[in-house]
Amino acid sequence: LADGNVPAPPRPAFDGGAAFDRWAEVIETQPPRRLGDERDAEEQVDVVVVRRHSQEALLRCVAALEDQSHANVEVIVAETRQAGIDRGSAPYVVFLDEEDVPDPELLKTLLAARRATGADVVTCGLRLAAGDGDHRLYFFSGDPGGLGAVANAYGNVALFRRAVLGDLPEASPWARDPDWPLLAGLAGAGASIVSVPLALVQRRTEPGSAEDDPAAALLVVQQLERALPDALRGSTRLAVGLAADASKG
Repeated sequence: LADGNVPAPPRPAFDGGAAFDRWAEVIETQPPRRLGDERDAEEQVDVVVVRRHSQEALLRCVAALEDQSHANVEVIVAETRQAGIDRGSAPYVVFLDEEDVPDPELLKTLLAARRATGADVVTCGLRLAAGDGDHRLYFFSGDPGGLGAVANAYGNVALFRRAVLGDLPEASPWARDPDWPLLAGLAGAGASIVSVPLALVQRRTEPGSAEDDPAAALLVVQQLERALPDALRGSTRLAVGLAADASKG
């Protein structure tokens, strides 16, 4: 370019029709059955459904859980998450709110992803209900590192190994997204988190961020600061503050 020689425009190595045909073959390919499927079916899961205010929503959530393709599940309805996990003993735990509507493949998919990755926590995408009755999809990165202080990129609905949960942090009544500080704390403590790029739960509320959920953001900062050296702990608060200021502009 510096010598004034403009290269010829690139040309496709093959025509578009051939590319379409090859991709059609890939899509039609059936993946081989995984050897771990039988073992996944044996894994027991406690699903804790947190009761809020709507009996209709609660019954809808519980009915959806009865349709799960993974059969080895205990549904526990409780007023708080801690009360729910205290009543169960399964090695894996999933938290749902009464407004959530899980897909039939939710538990089976999360268990398969956990076995494939060995992760401590597996989250999934969401179908967020819009006001016009439509839905939009929302996906997560799983473990965003320091960017997790700005917005919840971990996930909401998740399969947890019970061993990594311990005693849950006390939920703040002002925090809209309690999953955000919970997952940030686990990530800061060294737990591995992955997210499945499938929307497997219908939910009404969006994941939290520093812009619209400052109470949860403050809890996230406190969780992440514990994993930082003393000299860097203030940087997390600075990042959240800059993000909040940018959103106002």
